[in-house]
Amino acid sequence: MPQPHLHRPRWTHVVVSALLVSAPTVAFTWGVVLLVLDRPVGGSIGGLALVVGMSVLLGHSFRSRPMAVGPDGLVITRDGVRITLRWADFAEARTRSFGRVELWFTRGLVEPANGDGAWAVRQARRRGLHRAVRLHPYFADWRTSEVFALIPGERCRPHRAGYAPPVAAPLVYRPRWAYVLGLAVPATAVGVVIGWLVVYLIYVGAGAPFHQSASGLAAMTVGMAALFSYLLRSQPMTVAADGLSIDRNGVRITLRWADLAEVRTRSFGRAELWFTEALIEAGEGTRPRVVARLRKRGTARVVRLHAYFTDWRASEIAPLVAR
Repeated sequence: MPQPHLHRPRWTHVVVSALLVSAPTVAFTWGVVLLVLDRPVGGSIGGLALVVGMSVLLGHSFRSRPMAVGPDGLVITRDGVRITLRWADFAEARTRSFGRVELWFTRGLVEPANGDGAWAVRQARRRGLHRAVRLHPYFADWRTSEVFALIPGERCRPHRAGYAPPVAAPLVYRPRWAYVLGLAVPATAVGVVIGWLVVYLIYVGAGAPFHQSASGLAAMTVGMAALFSYLLRSQPMTVAADGLSIDRNGVRITLRWADLAEVRTRSFGRAELWFTEALIEAGEGTRPRVVARLRKRGTARVVRLHAYFTDWRASEIAPLVAR
């Protein structure tokens, strides 16, 4: 019998999660020290030490959650408990916001990882951890991993007739960094200009020192650029023999090659694929008006190739388009 394959949360997920979780505490402490106590140097050093310390602590906690994948099921160790889930109890795969995927099971076994962990077991059951597995911490694209091949076939993703689910080894593309930065930088610049006016008129006008407003503006700039870049990069395109699918922040758009109408070329050589029909599936937690807006605008039927390829005619997608 093959040995289970052990996976640990990706460093990208660990670092981003640790920073996001520690950010509110850091912002609160920084604000109290800077504005109330009026100690800018100590506040900066204290805030930096706090964010580093909390990030290291949280990062260690997140990395200490290995997942063993075997032919019979999954075993996850986290927060003092060991969770065992069997493929025979698999129910469905759910898509959350930003393309995050969760595997849901009808039941699971929760037991203490070491010692007396009755409280940890109760907490895991209360939070539903004994039935759900979040795949995005472990895989950048779970469909290219052995997990996808082990999931019972037709239950992997609900689909309509004619819209086949992805194959076991699809081609997955993410928006190019040049495209991401080309959109994120102008959007951030506009936000920074507006933020600078707000800071100058309200914050500096109230008599606060300039270095405090400059620190806040710098933090806002970095945060906005990171947020825009993350939102744009979280739109992978999966290409299969029957068509392609794109995850757009909680919405999955499926397009068939049989419905391809034309390839349009925009200014600066930008290419777009236009389809006659598109299947739009909203993940759990996505508002219905988001799907309604996509259907009304018709943008779900358009695929911007320049976002994924420098020259799409030299890529693997060209023969599929030519058919």
